[in-house]
Amino acid sequence: MRKLLLSIAAGVLIVSAASAQEDTRALGTTTKKGQNILPAKGDIAIGVDAVPFLEYAGNLFTDGYNDAPEFNGPESFFNPNTIYGKYFLTDKSAVRARVSFDFTSAKTSRGVQDDVAVAADATSDAQVTDKRTTKNNSLELGLGYEMRRGYGRLQGYYGGELSVGFANSSEKYTYGNAITSTNTNPSSAFSGTPRTLTAKNGGAFFFGIGGFAGVEYFVAPKISLGGELGVSVITGNMKEGKITTESWNGTEVETETEDNTNDKIGGFGFGTRTNGRLMLTFHF
Repeated sequence: MRKLLLSIAAGVLIVSAASAQEDTRALGTTTKKGQNILPAKGDIAIGVDAVPFLEYAGNLFTDGYNDAPEFNGPESFFNPNTIYGKYFLTDKSAVRARVSFDFTSAKTSRGVQDDVAVAADATSDAQVTDKRTTKNNSLELGLGYEMRRGYGRLQGYYGGELSVGFANSSEKYTYGNAITSTNTNPSSAFSGTPRTLTAKNGGAFFFGIGGFAGVEYFVAPKISLGGELGVSVITGNMKEGKITTESWNGTEVETETEDNTNDKIGGFGFGTRTNGRLMLTFHF
């Protein structure tokens, strides 16, 4: 009987200790109204870069401009603006995805002297317009699995991720002064001789696999601020580009294209890089 009572008492102590540890971890994870502060099984999370929000809030109270704190390093392989998504399989685990992209087109116009008008009248201030159109495209996708633990509102997480991305860019030029037999080296705002008509890079591609660890603090129910650091093995390649130029060859305007897109530069790397700087994440 004495051994039985000792065994029961020992069991009660073990269960109590485990319950106390669980209670400690769960302390402060519900509001006074009983609302859960932390994410739970079935929740979806959407995260964005928190730095613009912090900079805006901080500069509301100052005359100057102050940068928000951030995790140093490139957030993305190609582009620093990232959107995050998670789906919680359990209260302590989730599958996650992230995407960063940049598809931009910019046009620049610059005035340059009108060579025809100046040839007729040296005092002329007539101008023509040179134009340049620049396009930049980049996309990075990441897919991973994370596990998490913590005390109260402070939660740590870790896991693994696969990532893939590509980028390319191009430029196109038009000129107000034409190349002629009497003006073989016309005035140009963007280029010399020979002058560029189009320039395209061959594009860059990369694939990565690695792990990550991060921390987030829930400032309100289902709303958190956090940041993470990743260690990745990355491999990829970048192709040389293609450029088309025009010039006077002595008898006529000649257009030439130098195509090096079959030439590639490959690489392999292992290192740390921040995957999110500071993140603001909403769970619902």
